[in-house]
Amino acid sequence: MTQPYIFYLLITIFLELGVYFFLLKRPILYILFYAILINCVTHPLATIFYYQFDNLILVEFGVFIIEVFLIKSLFEVNYKKAIIISLIANIFTTIIGLIVFII
Repeated sequence: MTQPYIFYLLITIFLELGVYFFLLKRPILYILFYAILINCVTHPLATIFYYQFDNLILVEFGVFIIEVFLIKSLFEVNYKKAIIISLIANIFTTIIGLIVFII
């Protein structure tokens, strides 16, 4: 079953919100705002590049890199923490996304 784009975007925001909240321990509205902002930048890019290159690993790696910089800047954390957060968030959302896509 093909789901609309917004469905996948909302799932991604919701899942990454949980990861950010768990790892950052900041107010939920603060995290929600930045989770929406980050994903409104990276999710459309990921979708476009996936259809162009048909390479999930390459696309997810690109998203991971972009999100490291966004997380570092927006949440004002060091690079090590930004890398950990981005890695966990993207692995988690990719796995869940693949499961939802298959179902």
